[in-house]
Amino acid sequence: MGIVALLAAQGFRGSADPRKGGRRSWGEAPRRLIEGEGRLGGVRARWNNRLVSGDTADLMDRVVDCAFRVHRAVGPGLLESIYRKCLLHEIKRNGLRAEEEVWLPLHYEDLLLDRALRADIVVEGTIIVEVKAIETLLGVHRAQVVTYLRASGLPAGLLVNFHVEYFKQGYDRLVNPALLSATRVA
Repeated sequence: MGIVALLAAQGFRGSADPRKGGRRSWGEAPRRLIEGEGRLGGVRARWNNRLVSGDTADLMDRVVDCAFRVHRAVGPGLLESIYRKCLLHEIKRNGLRAEEEVWLPLHYEDLLLDRALRADIVVEGTIIVEVKAIETLLGVHRAQVVTYLRASGLPAGLLVNFHVEYFKQGYDRLVNPALLSATRVA
């Protein structure tokens, strides 16, 4: 769904083109989306809601800013391992504690696999960052981060694809689904 259709669904009325007699009147839609009242669909829709603490949201903004700086400096077309090292360096340079290639346990029924999953970067023991350098992010890549969040119990994840022309096309913020179900009960 495009942004115009999304805004229309959320209450946008009127034309943004002054030549057609319209004016830039977005109504209440942007406020509702920013405050988390709108529904964008899926786990990502809940990011701006109160499911993550302000500290986690601020930390995520700092990590996104670090990833942006790496993308701006080296551009697309390199190997994933290069981007991971550069991002780790940038995160640490900004005074954040980060670990690379962190092993996560996986519980299956009564079986515990200690070293089943490996997260690219874990920042401040709060956010999992999964780095990609691929043509297009697919649903399975988002599902991978969600699986890591479920297995680790961490509240938030960031999926970053550096193989894009514009950085804003290459990242996705994700929330642990356990947090979603916990708030739906209340």
